[in-house]
Amino acid sequence: MPRFKTYNYYQNAKVVINYQDQLQPGTFEHAVHILIKHKIDLTVFHPRRCAYSGIMSWQGFV
Repeated sequence: MPRFKTYNYYQNAKVVINYQDQLQPGTFEHAVHILIKHKIDLTVFHPRRCAYSGIMSWQGFV
């Protein structure tokens, strides 16, 4: 009889999910995606980003 490892049901699994494929036209998620990507002006957040790396820029004393 072969010796198998016992299966652990509490283990984590890494699954690759492409969120763009999950957006079905006509759903609430698709509507939110369209609003954020194309309709809402997000330029108010641009001054808070570092021009070189794109990460959030923080004050030096924080």
